[in-house]
Amino acid sequence: METLLNQPSSRLQRRFGELAKETLRRQNDALRLYRPIQTTLPAHLSKAKIRVILGGNQSSKTTTFAAEFASAATGIPLCNCDGNPIPFQYPTNRPLLLWITGYDENHIGSTIYKKLFAPGAFDVIKDSATGQYRVWQPWLPDDKEREAEKQPAEPLIPERFIKRWAWQDLGKHSFTVCQLQNGTEIWAFPSAGNAPQGQKVDLIWIDEDIVYPGHVAEWIARLPGVRGRFIWSAWPHSANEALVDLVRKAEEQQGQSKPDVEFWRLRFEDNPFFDEDEKRMTIKLWGPELAASRNEGQFSSGTQLVFPTFSLQVHGLEGTGCTPALAAELAKNNYQPGRDWTNFLVLDPGTVQPAVLYATIPPARFGDHVVIFDETYTPNCDANEIARQVQSKASHLVFEAFLIDFRAGRKTPEGFGKTIKQQYTEAFTRHHLVSRLTQSSFLDGSDNITARNMQARAWMAPRDGGTTKLIVVDAKTYNFQRETRLYKKRIRKDEVIDDVVQKHDHLMSCLGYLAAYDPKWTWHGEEKPKEPTGAEWLTEWYKTIGVRRKKDPEVYSIGAGPALLN
Repeated sequence: METLLNQPSSRLQRRFGELAKETLRRQNDALRLYRPIQTTLPAHLSKAKIRVILGGNQSSKTTTFAAEFASAATGIPLCNCDGNPIPFQYPTNRPLLLWITGYDENHIGSTIYKKLFAPGAFDVIKDSATGQYRVWQPWLPDDKEREAEKQPAEPLIPERFIKRWAWQDLGKHSFTVCQLQNGTEIWAFPSAGNAPQGQKVDLIWIDEDIVYPGHVAEWIARLPGVRGRFIWSAWPHSANEALVDLVRKAEEQQGQSKPDVEFWRLRFEDNPFFDEDEKRMTIKLWGPELAASRNEGQFSSGTQLVFPTFSLQVHGLEGTGCTPALAAELAKNNYQPGRDWTNFLVLDPGTVQPAVLYATIPPARFGDHVVIFDETYTPNCDANEIARQVQSKASHLVFEAFLIDFRAGRKTPEGFGKTIKQQYTEAFTRHHLVSRLTQSSFLDGSDNITARNMQARAWMAPRDGGTTKLIVVDAKTYNFQRETRLYKKRIRKDEVIDDVVQKHDHLMSCLGYLAAYDPKWTWHGEEKPKEPTGAEWLTEWYKTIGVRRKKDPEVYSIGAGPALLN
């Protein structure tokens, strides 16, 4: 202060002005103005090590944990709905290590960076009575009338806190490390990368979906030793087993005095920052199924299944899609194909869970069907063991062709000098497994997952008369049926996309290869005698009763006898 007083008055006034301006600006820090709504306050007050917020569209889930994360990074405590400070639950005597995980680099740049380091995590307005900035509250009549006066709040982590950046892509604001002036470091990871190991982390935040749910266990293992905490804000991705598992654990611990895991479900319709009429209209346009996830934050189901229409009530032998003639014939033959049916074997190789699907095309007299009549589904088998099992199960059948996963078949496992396709070909040769088109080798299955699944769905669709192309033998296809209930499309944020989850997909992949091949019935039995045409029959009749001319051996005459031909 003495140094300031010794400065010339003009410089002193300028300096005091700068300090006053900076003081006012700090009073308007977004974290100091932030107020949780009643539905999100419990997430800030919780002392659980793991906290999960599930929410639909625009339910404040990301903003809630972005404020929590920024508070831990800067040391600025949050306040409750009434403006009273919330107990600060992070170390203040040392720099912290904080991790953020987004789905990919684009999510880090477009969502995480914008929420933490750009203005506008929420809107503020000057209070009519105090003249001080506060959160804009559109449910208040005065604020609603003054909507044009609202402004984006300052960044949750202001620029003055930032010491340096390490960028993955500066143009897209995708960063890897942000070091703050207080020594705290924020590391950002796309979820498709390897799970970081070997460090003790004070706070880990996952926003939305991740590529590899198995990484969650490794991330949580980073928390002991510093009493770290884990938060996850997400639209409910039921394809993400790690998220489902955490919610299940939280439900089991509800009512305990000190739960390790807690979760909250936020609803779009409860967000007071949106107009009531707009919310009602939006929910109505979504419809009941989408509203369950996008409004209520419930785990979705049918909308993300790859084959949501599959059902034994339709596609089983007693289902509406099967012709009675086919059902009766299969039951009579112990669910085995007839001698004049066209059979296919489809292989999804792998050491963890190889799978074989057996399919057949019956003659037209049984209807236009593709029948899945059996499966081989034994984990941890090599090519020779799979071939042995196929030989034991299907040596009596004649196959038209063998199909294999194109991509997997081309791979050469470490320590082997042959591709997977070559290994299976040799194993099938040893066990005398031969098809008409491929011998002991395989046709390459399509690697266009979207296209082949579209064809498989078309097989499941009812046609005129109610029958379906695809029929399964109920008693022989347990794992096939199980995978249809688990085989799902990936959910990213609030959107179901065509990219499938690479899990519970072994027999589903086999179905896809078969559907893309589009198999047809082909008869390869003994040739039947050809029925003669009318002219051919008459010629043969002439030969039996006529007389061949001497001058023209190919001409026969009938009538009065040889005397007439001399």
